[in-house]
Amino acid sequence: WSELLEIEIEKINVDDGFFELGGNSLKAISLMNTIYKTVSVKITLKEIFIKQTIREIADYIITVKQIKETNTDNKEEVKLIL
Repeated sequence: WSELLEIEIEKINVDDGFFELGGNSLKAISLMNTIYKTVSVKITLKEIFIKQTIREIADYIITVKQIKETNTDNKEEVKLIL
């Protein structure tokens, strides 16, 4: 978030909202792409609007990765609605 929002890392808390820190729709799309490239989890723009904190997005990513690991035989993409 620090790089994307151009904010010093020390000023970001895991419970700060993405949009409260200066995020917008275009930056949210960049966040979606960064998450996918980094951890191979697809998150929708809608989810970023719903889950706006680092903590909420991290919980989402962890849950999706756990579901993928338990369903390794299933080749379909996992979509999670929390």
